[in-house]
Amino acid sequence: MEPLHLACKGGHEEVARILVESGAKVTSCSALGSTPLHLAAERGNIVLVRFFIKRHVDALEIRSTGTGHRPLHSACLGGHNELAHLLLEAGADINSSSLDGTPLHCAARAGDPELVRFLIEQNANIHCAREADGMEPFHVACKYGREKVARIFVEAGADVNSCSSEGLTPLHSVAERGYIALARFLIERHANVHARHHSIGDPLGLACKHGYVDVARLLVDAGADINSSAGRCTTPLHAAAAHGDIEFARLLIDRHADVHARNTRGYEPLHLASRGGHIGVSCLLLDHGAAVDARANLDGASRTPLLLAAEKDAPSLLSLLIARGADIHARDIYGDDALELAAFKDRDRNVHSLLSAGFDRHACNAEGQTLLDRIDASQYEARDPAANECIRQLLLHGPSESDTGGRIAMTGDAKERLQELERERRRLKSRNMVELWAAVRRASATDMASQEYIAAEGGGSLDIKGTDGDISAIGRSV
Repeated sequence: MEPLHLACKGGHEEVARILVESGAKVTSCSALGSTPLHLAAERGNIVLVRFFIKRHVDALEIRSTGTGHRPLHSACLGGHNELAHLLLEAGADINSSSLDGTPLHCAARAGDPELVRFLIEQNANIHCAREADGMEPFHVACKYGREKVARIFVEAGADVNSCSSEGLTPLHSVAERGYIALARFLIERHANVHARHHSIGDPLGLACKHGYVDVARLLVDAGADINSSAGRCTTPLHAAAAHGDIEFARLLIDRHADVHARNTRGYEPLHLASRGGHIGVSCLLLDHGAAVDARANLDGASRTPLLLAAEKDAPSLLSLLIARGADIHARDIYGDDALELAAFKDRDRNVHSLLSAGFDRHACNAEGQTLLDRIDASQYEARDPAANECIRQLLLHGPSESDTGGRIAMTGDAKERLQELERERRRLKSRNMVELWAAVRRASATDMASQEYIAAEGGGSLDIKGTDGDISAIGRSV
């Protein structure tokens, strides 16, 4: 920027005067294409704008090289009502075009009701479509959520169902952005809730795609197609399930929404409810025939609702799915089961719920490994107290005969060994179950009494050396 640009941007009127009188050019453009006059107009500086108009005969026609704005566009985009009056009185063209449309388009975006009303009273063209996207000023107001301005346009005769060059109506733009009050207003003015774009669908599909459940409910009440979709083929019921909105889900189901509809990732609504940990919606879907073991066949992992729920902190949901007949030992395409997914997400309550429901912790994957075989202490160490609790739950449910990496030859008196463990636990004052399990595995321990004791009492990181069962502490307090 030149000094004159900086003076105008900062509102330094006297400095700007001195620079102009010293030969600085009013028409010089910044790197972004703005002249000093545009900068003054954007900031509503009437004193500077009036000064420039007097000093430069063509000031009103000067265009920004970036957007093609004239000073009136800049004033309207900034929402400067008084300055717009000044420029129009000086002869500015009220319908001049730019990349952003006419001054009325700019005022609609700014959202100043009085400025918009004034421009309309001065015969600004409310039906002029801008070249970039074919949007009329009313559509721009809707796109930016300017409810008061939108009402003024409708009062002035704007068409609530006008389409942009891409085929989008104002209701599409409102639904996509979640403007609930504007959506209600447009529907009251008979906006077409069924208007469909060739690639992004109808307003209801857009509202659902972007998670605006309140707008979606409003559109459904207005008669929109309850099985419409947008984007990833997300139906309204998918949206209700993903957001845990049980009342909206019930409304859709009562109107015969398809509980088996799949999106482009192969998710049915129950998958999304389970992934979100929403027990209420999950129960509702199951009550109306959702398949408890349906596979999400296009997500790359082919997971069931139970597998998706396992990674959420939702033990009650796991219990519900199991009670409704879910395959508790189902695995995804990578061989992971619900217990593994829960444990590696440190979901200790889920681990407890699954084990209490009868999950076989001795179950092996394709490589013949149990979950305890696969646990890598380096991934867990000191990461989260829940990790300790996960391992504690697994150990409490007894040692696995297939834990080939966890054997210990416990010679001598087992009671004496347990007493030694008790002394070490008290000395170290540690309850880090991750380090304990790492130590047990390093020592190849499978003695049931030792494992149950460690699981129940906690302790330091212990190294059990040799065949005579000697014990030495290598852990630290946590």
